[in-house]
Amino acid sequence: MNRIQKLLVPLAFCYLRVAICYKPVAEERVDLSHAGKKVIPNQFGIFLEEINHAGDGGLYAELIRNGSFTEATTLDAWSIVRAGQAKVNLFLENAVPLNPVKPRSLRIEINTLNGDRAGVSNEGYWGIAAKKASRTNSRCTRGESPGSTDL
Repeated sequence: MNRIQKLLVPLAFCYLRVAICYKPVAEERVDLSHAGKKVIPNQFGIFLEEINHAGDGGLYAELIRNGSFTEATTLDAWSIVRAGQAKVNLFLENAVPLNPVKPRSLRIEINTLNGDRAGVSNEGYWGIAAKKASRTNSRCTRGESPGSTDL
């Protein structure tokens, strides 16, 4: 044992002894001599802090993340999928709302000469659970444009 180790061993035992014997004292005082803050009588409900998409990806069990394109001003959770030489551009569309409730939609522009496949992908909430022989209802609305193809 070298000299530093000989000094550190007794110090470690002293520190351990103090740490084990130390008991922090907690004290809380409540003054009931006067009323506290006034609460509105019709205020009720529950507080839900949206941590890690606990509402949409957990309680609500939504599979598609940012499916209404309102979660972020960017295309959060959406990415381009392409094969070969296909060119794909994604845009948030605000000019022609689908309806008053969903004013924003996704515009996909695909340019391919060879018929290469292209589209979009959504990462969901930590992935999208796909189970054999199960069904999920989704809706895809398509607008007409020159050179458009059936989905």
